[in-house]
Amino acid sequence: MAGDDPLSSVPGARPPMTALLPQYIYEYRKGVRRLFLFTMTVHEAHAVCRRLERETGIAVHVQAVGESKRNVFFGRRACIEVVRRIVDRPLCALTPEEDFIIGTLLGYDADQQCERFVKRQGLARRPDTDDCPLPEGCGREVQLEGCVPVPAADVARAA
Repeated sequence: MAGDDPLSSVPGARPPMTALLPQYIYEYRKGVRRLFLFTMTVHEAHAVCRRLERETGIAVHVQAVGESKRNVFFGRRACIEVVRRIVDRPLCALTPEEDFIIGTLLGYDADQQCERFVKRQGLARRPDTDDCPLPEGCGREVQLEGCVPVPAADVARAA
């Protein structure tokens, strides 16, 4: 019955973000992802939280985003505990390290997260300069695309 669905205030209609919730719960149950984030209205957030309360094993953390919006994080308890410890201010105010952790937990592409971290740290440099962040240099080039090459001497020593 449409009236029993907390995600719908109009029979047969669902807000766009909450329409994804069943798919995300499925992905969580199958182990595809361990943490999810919705940014939505207060009304939608309330409905999503009511729906998630019926799911066993899914932890939830809600963060206010102004007066009319909420960030709803949900997933594994350990991930939500990390979110609770890190996300104590707007997401745009997180440090590059905190942003990297949250993005990684949300399942964002690892390469893109690394690129974002480097850019946010202000470490992106032109490839025609010494790219080592150490003052004395290290002879290795920091690359934003692909893997950082390992000198042959290091590979030989590791073997």
